[in-house]
Amino acid sequence: MIDEGLTDGAVSDEDGRSVIRFERELPAPPAVVWVAITDPEFLQRWWGEADIDPRQGGRFNLTWANRTPDGDRLTMHATITAFEPPHLLETTGDIHGVVRFELHAIGPGTKVVFTSKLELPDEVKSRTVAGWHYHLSALRFALTGGTADLVKLPEWAAIYERYAALGW
Repeated sequence: MIDEGLTDGAVSDEDGRSVIRFERELPAPPAVVWVAITDPEFLQRWWGEADIDPRQGGRFNLTWANRTPDGDRLTMHATITAFEPPHLLETTGDIHGVVRFELHAIGPGTKVVFTSKLELPDEVKSRTVAGWHYHLSALRFALTGGTADLVKLPEWAAIYERYAALGW
């Protein structure tokens, strides 16, 4: 499922918070990618179980299928703070702070610029960046008809090791 040659994530600091950033080219037009990031049924194929009120000010709650090392399933409780179909979705909430998907048409596909701005302790930075890397690769896989393994996350460990080697 993980595509070789994809741009790795970057982490920077902004106003005392970490900003995780990925840029990916996806094999579908923005309208299709928009459905992939806002439709609860499609989200289950690459991210998790979602309860969404798709509008500015609406809720965007998402529960990951995998479990934490403590055995818990995490749920992000967020509010949609920018909603401009099919180009911009931004949520603000717990766990991942401000999550933003910017969609730009490029030929027959889409360039997605993903950011997450949050307070991110050093001890979980590598895990968090690796998680987003995995899910964005899973998004690409879902757009080509696949459904990612969101419970076992088979490629996640190798991704995590790459980011941990960077000292994050």
